[in-house]
Amino acid sequence: PIEQATTNSLEALKAYSLARQDLEQRADYAACVPLLEQATSLDPNFAMAYASLGTVYSDMQGNHDTQVRENMEKAFALRNRVSEPERLYISSHYYQMATGDLLKAAEVYRLWEQTYPRDITPWIDLGLIYNTLGQRKEARQQLETALQLDPDNLLALGNLANGYALEDR
Repeated sequence: PIEQATTNSLEALKAYSLARQDLEQRADYAACVPLLEQATSLDPNFAMAYASLGTVYSDMQGNHDTQVRENMEKAFALRNRVSEPERLYISSHYYQMATGDLLKAAEVYRLWEQTYPRDITPWIDLGLIYNTLGQRKEARQQLETALQLDPDNLLALGNLANGYALEDR
């Protein structure tokens, strides 16, 4: 299905949706970059395409700090033109990935969880932040909640397993 994202361009939305589908099915980050770049080229105001591109660069191997920061800054600058779920995604990822302000990112993720408790993304990402901050119990609780929401989510499962490994469990 086509992703729900704020854009005036159907072609940009198609490119974005193909990239998101590819991410979910194959986690092939490098293959998503051209599709997301196409989406931002077709609609230079497509905030979620910039945010997704920044996230993909963050998740890729290698040094992509400049691309992460540039795309997150573009998305953040456009955040007032999007829906509330998109704004939460953009703001949380901007603070986490572009500024490195994990406490501010955690604050946005907690708001996201309260506003949309069935959305798995904030549960997973806040779990990652808690692991980074050494708050293993809180991380475990976040990731276990994510798995309750979606028992088949490999990202939540992998991050929970990583948390257990960090605790020598």
